[in-house]
Amino acid sequence: MERRIWVLSLIPILAQFYLINSIGDFSSFISSINSRVVSWQSFGVAILLIKVINVLNYLYFIIIIKFHPINKRNIYLYLVHLIIFIGISLLSGSRSTLLWNFVFMLMFYNFSIKKVSLRWATIGSICILITASFIGFIRSSGIKYENNTFSIQKNVDQKLEFSNFSYGIVPLEKLFEKNVISDPEYGWTYITAITNLVPRSIWPDKPPSGGVIITEKYFDNRYDGYSYFTTGVISEAIINFGFLFGIVFGLFQMSVLLILLAQFAKKRLFFQRKNYNMFEASIYPFLLVGVCSYLYTEFTTNTISLFVYKIFEFYIIYLFVVGPRNNYFIVQK
Repeated sequence: MERRIWVLSLIPILAQFYLINSIGDFSSFISSINSRVVSWQSFGVAILLIKVINVLNYLYFIIIIKFHPINKRNIYLYLVHLIIFIGISLLSGSRSTLLWNFVFMLMFYNFSIKKVSLRWATIGSICILITASFIGFIRSSGIKYENNTFSIQKNVDQKLEFSNFSYGIVPLEKLFEKNVISDPEYGWTYITAITNLVPRSIWPDKPPSGGVIITEKYFDNRYDGYSYFTTGVISEAIINFGFLFGIVFGLFQMSVLLILLAQFAKKRLFFQRKNYNMFEASIYPFLLVGVCSYLYTEFTTNTISLFVYKIFEFYIIYLFVVGPRNNYFIVQK
């Protein structure tokens, strides 16, 4: 199974080289990370293939701890793959691409192998938060690569970025500050979870998602198209249906998602049974994090990330690497 993981890993590795080469050279690529929303918008297929490394590394972790004895050879090979994953994730410029995988691995270990103590869970969480803030600081400072050296492009206060702790409520605060939804979207931003899957080369003028709309309309297009605010479930409902019905719809939407998540976990009870469905246990961390993420993320981005980049990709790769045989799906705990 590990061999298949390594063979499939060539896909995101080669896609990463293709993206760098298409941008120009490594120096130009590093400089383009801050403006990747615009600079990389015509490389959707390559970016999709690069994201496969996230699923591959997570599945590799599951294979090591569930299907094979933990020995030095397996650990060393996995660590090499982990380093490759970290390198590609850092080149993506996304904190979530890198850090969520560690959360998924921690959650899977906790539910399927052994309960993680509160002490180690706390230490891990603090490390992830500090790393996220540090990456945010580097990314917002602007980086460049010249003469085999990385450097910051502009002078900024040398402090870690902790603004992400309040970032999720900024759009909601702005909407209440404006106090008027003059041109509601009437649900169209939710449709972009489907239309965004169409390549821009085929549909250049496809409808904007909720994050783009809220940034352009209520933040006066602050980032000139190079970035945008995420909406969150309440803010996105408000720009679609106004304050009163939007708040009610947002709370209803979140409640339904949490109920469905609870039913999924209760029906399977894979962390309380000796025999459980391995695939369902593997995607449970995706669902748990993904559903909760609707609170502060854009509906379209989170939906595509959860169901396409995570669950669908994981399912296809799982079938290829592990196989559809029942004795692999049902595992003794």
